[in-house]
Amino acid sequence: MLPTAGSEPQRAAPADLLAGLPEEILTGHVLAGLPARDVVRTSVLSSRPWRNLWESVPNLDVDLDGVRGWDSAAAFLQHCAAPVGRVRIRGVPRSHCHLADDWVRLVAGKSPPSLSLALPSPPAAALPSLFACDPNALAELKLESCGLPSPPSGFAGFRSLITLDLDNVVLYGERGWAQLEAMIAATAPTLEQLRLADIAFRGVAGDWAIQAPNLRRLVLRLCIGSSGLSRDLGSLPKLEYASVLLCDLDKDNRDCTRLLTALSSVRELELGYFDSATYQDTFGDENTPVSSIAEQMLRLLPDAGLVRNLEYFYMNRISCSPNDMNFIKHIVLYARNLKLASMDLFEFSTKTTVDAARELIGIEKGSPAAEVCFNRGDFCV
Repeated sequence: MLPTAGSEPQRAAPADLLAGLPEEILTGHVLAGLPARDVVRTSVLSSRPWRNLWESVPNLDVDLDGVRGWDSAAAFLQHCAAPVGRVRIRGVPRSHCHLADDWVRLVAGKSPPSLSLALPSPPAAALPSLFACDPNALAELKLESCGLPSPPSGFAGFRSLITLDLDNVVLYGERGWAQLEAMIAATAPTLEQLRLADIAFRGVAGDWAIQAPNLRRLVLRLCIGSSGLSRDLGSLPKLEYASVLLCDLDKDNRDCTRLLTALSSVRELELGYFDSATYQDTFGDENTPVSSIAEQMLRLLPDAGLVRNLEYFYMNRISCSPNDMNFIKHIVLYARNLKLASMDLFEFSTKTTVDAARELIGIEKGSPAAEVCFNRGDFCV
């Protein structure tokens, strides 16, 4: 029947093109490419057949960052389909830190390839459930302000880790230092990136070393005395980048030759607070002992090829003491592939960037194209 004058034609309801797709297409292709937050939101706002569809979507990237309803986090993780994708939990209120191990337990059973958990500190909540993660699936592990108890008997380690990042992590086992060494050694065939910052042990730290011959990136933020890190890092022939802050190397005038030669293959090197003489210009006196670490590095430069591959060199918060300046001059002289040497001055340094730059005028360069600059805040010379 034709519409009468003045009336509007009836419009057919738009077809739901997605509703006709098989569920395996919806969950495996359409929704699987979205972050978990968007998948759940799409399901909630869609028609009834979609309401719980997100619970069947595999490989979801779960990102819980400062969410409002932390009390419902466990239920959400429990209903995620296995396997999950990357799992990231951050912004947790201190009042909910005690639930962290429950969350890890729910995630561990879903074979995550990547797990990142950051908690407020202190306290460092223990995570015994971490060892329930599939050791063949976990390729990336990042923990901040967490605690690790001793692994269960028979646990052979996370053998597929490519990235390990431990920041302000406490190892609660009686031999926590040995546990950390074994954890790194178990990943030796695959580990490429390692970051250790402010590692602590329940008891006295023993002597441990880094055993990761395929390591490419290394970041250390440790007090070498209290952490127990051995002066022998082991052989790191593939190391390309190293950022090292070992703030008490010189307290016992120890020999750090092996530690330094482990860095000899790097193309990019960042050093900070490695020389206690950094503070002599401001806080020291004539009886303050001269640090040995700079002297050891100076001896190694021409003989051990410490900087044979070095292209980028950074020093953080230095005072441009005589030791600092002598070391910089030797870096510039022996690093034949050097492209940039950048030094960041300590805020209380008695020298200005101009004063420091003048000391290097006319020095011989191993790489004529090398750029050398001194920074102080936003000012660079």
